[in-house]
Amino acid sequence: ILFYILTFKRNILFMKKNYLNKNIKKNQGYSLIEILIVFVIIGVALAGAFALYSKNADTTNAKTMASDLQAVSSGVRSAWAQDENLFATVETKKACQLGILTSNMVWSNCANGMVYNKYNGWVTIAAGNTSYPPANFTIDEEKVPPAVIVKTINQMGIDGVLGITVNGICVYSSGTIGSDDADGCSNQTAQGFSAAELSRAVGTAPGSFKISYGM
Repeated sequence: ILFYILTFKRNILFMKKNYLNKNIKKNQGYSLIEILIVFVIIGVALAGAFALYSKNADTTNAKTMASDLQAVSSGVRSAWAQDENLFATVETKKACQLGILTSNMVWSNCANGMVYNKYNGWVTIAAGNTSYPPANFTIDEEKVPPAVIVKTINQMGIDGVLGITVNGICVYSSGTIGSDDADGCSNQTAQGFSAAELSRAVGTAPGSFKISYGM
């Protein structure tokens, strides 16, 4: 009888030990590998969300920049259309003083002609150099992200544009007087717009683009 009692007691203790071990394992929570997997999933989700946000932001900023360029170029044409010297006196400071610049262009004082875009790059408006009086003027934007340059140029089109240069590489030329004020473009040879050439010119870092406008 004593043997059976001791055996029964031992079985009870063994069952209790197993139950406690199961509870301990159950309460240990997630393993390190499981936690790492969760962090990886969260990281991938955040990276995807950021990429989508950046893409949407670039599209929005490009639309705004294209709209600004159209507004400023139209304003310069209107303001200087009746000038006997045509665009000879066009400059950033005067465009600012005449209220031609948009609210998206930041300037500290019209008197100094220091104008910046939202990327803290210079915005320069100047008279053309190829004839007198010049038949054109230029707008130069600096420190613009590559994706925004591509989207801006695609958005604005080439209506009224004589030449477009990106980082010193001509991506479009009408082949007429004033085209070569967009550095690298020719005023004798037309060069059709090429998406492939534009993609090559923008590179991978923020850069500049210059547009020559005519009447």
